[in-house]
Amino acid sequence: MERTAAPMNCHFWRWSLSILIQASVLLPASASVGEPPTDSKLKPESPAQTISKALDQPISVEFANAALQDAVTKLTDQTKLNFVLDRASMQQLGIIPEQSLVTVKLEKVSLRVGLRRLLSQYNLGYAVVGDMVLITTEEMAIHRQMRQRINLDLDRVSLDAALRDLAKRTVTNLVLDARVTKEAQTPVTLKLEDVPLEVAVRLMANQAGLRPVRTGNVLYVTTKANATELKGDGETPTIPGAGIVPGLIDRLNQ
Repeated sequence: MERTAAPMNCHFWRWSLSILIQASVLLPASASVGEPPTDSKLKPESPAQTISKALDQPISVEFANAALQDAVTKLTDQTKLNFVLDRASMQQLGIIPEQSLVTVKLEKVSLRVGLRRLLSQYNLGYAVVGDMVLITTEEMAIHRQMRQRINLDLDRVSLDAALRDLAKRTVTNLVLDARVTKEAQTPVTLKLEDVPLEVAVRLMANQAGLRPVRTGNVLYVTTKANATELKGDGETPTIPGAGIVPGLIDRLNQ
């Protein structure tokens, strides 16, 4: 009896081992089933991101001596995007949307390119601000985009990652100087509600000993010395009557 028990036990052990091996082959992903999703999967697409994608879609449309107002209305109907005319800024240039005529033929070009062609006839531009496409002067477009209100909740997030995420959500050009590699990894903790984008970036950069400077439609985060030099070039646009809280930026620069 003892001689037959050993082979049977050996056979049973081999059979059990075979089942375990097959199970491990058939279920290789079982260990990751319970892993929580990453932050990128949890964050929904922002309205600005949705609009940005829509602006990349091709469009075919033609306007022949059409009023700018009518052209914008047709684009709204065709694309379902929220186009908003900044009448106050246009009026300063003597542009009346109902009377200013535009002529353009667009054939399967991106809406982004087509919109530029349409608005360039009056030296106008646009900016994606939240859930709207604001049509205004080039200078005001930059101003409104950089001064759009945002909420921010950061808990020890690296400056580099925080800036990339904010740029993506607001569809703005927030660029970190590639030479500040050490400062880029500084953990930033900041909670803000309803503050201008430009101020939020300044506060984030301040925690890493850096400073942003606006160059055209780019907010460039770099060293304080380099920011001062770039600011001296006079590229930051000045918008009449569009000041911020007196002394706030000066206090942050100290």
